[in-house]
Amino acid sequence: MEITTLDALKTFRLESVINQDAITRTITLLGTFPSTSSERREQGIVRIEQRPLRFDDEDDAGMEIFERIRKAETVLANDIYFTLEAWLSDSDSNSAANLMISVICPATDVHIRKYTAQPLRLLTESPSTYTSITLPYILSVPPSRTQWITALLSPPPPPSSPHTTSPTAASHPPEELLISKPEYVVLPDMKWDTHNADELYLLCIARDGGRLRTLRDLKYKDVKWLEEMRAEVGRVVKGRWGLGRGEVRMYVHYQPSYYHFHVHIVNANHASGHMGMRVGQAHLLEDVIELLKLDAHLPPTSDPIMHRLSFTFGLGREHGLFDALVGVQEGEGGSTQMPGCNE
Repeated sequence: MEITTLDALKTFRLESVINQDAITRTITLLGTFPSTSSERREQGIVRIEQRPLRFDDEDDAGMEIFERIRKAETVLANDIYFTLEAWLSDSDSNSAANLMISVICPATDVHIRKYTAQPLRLLTESPSTYTSITLPYILSVPPSRTQWITALLSPPPPPSSPHTTSPTAASHPPEELLISKPEYVVLPDMKWDTHNADELYLLCIARDGGRLRTLRDLKYKDVKWLEEMRAEVGRVVKGRWGLGRGEVRMYVHYQPSYYHFHVHIVNANHASGHMGMRVGQAHLLEDVIELLKLDAHLPPTSDPIMHRLSFTFGLGREHGLFDALVGVQEGEGGSTQMPGCNE
């Protein structure tokens, strides 16, 4: 089911609240939407971000959120991911939206584990642990996990194609790609409303996802396109949003949410408190480039720097790598067993 209208949103049936975050002003709901292909309902995740709200009466805050929404418009639609802006009153419809609503439908068990509140643990991955545990896990991830990236990087179908009848077929139309180069594309992240420069959030996605899955796959030969991308992003961000050098933060996650190399690009003053921008997951692009340059004079056959380093990162208990890496860290022999990766 495509969740692109207010009527579609209101078909959601709540099962549980799986996360609330006061810092990011979000609530994440697990429930179901009607299925278009069967009588069974499909699991869906709805993540609602609260923008500054105006209430004449504080008691209004307790009203059911879907009943309060008066208007909703699609911002982005790509495969199973949808982003809508919503207004809580008719009088607000000509101003900035009150809510940013992200929907995943159908949501898999992997999505549910990712968005469910869970304790984090700092784990260290050595080069040998990467080879014996992490890499086999990455290679076991089904291609369907990154289908939305495949759709994004694919050429749009011709206007006469029957596939264009679906709002999700075009995914990100060309005008939403801020930069398109042979090595990468840059576009707005689905969590950003594309309007408020204070919350600027872009993604750079490498085209060669088969070779580049994580920062461990980067080599000295990647320095050239990474530096060119950094400069091009700086030019675009300065021209469109007035943010100069030093006002934009670029970083890479390890472990990432999905195994297709990408760079996060945000306003340096972005007021997010999630761990994705903190020590334990985020690696500044500048630091990554400088590390890669250490291999400038090494023979091409040498192990690249990213294969010689150990990385320490925060991992949630529900992550597919958690048990195996904890076993290694606690000396329980987990290094010989590859964790399974289920859809």
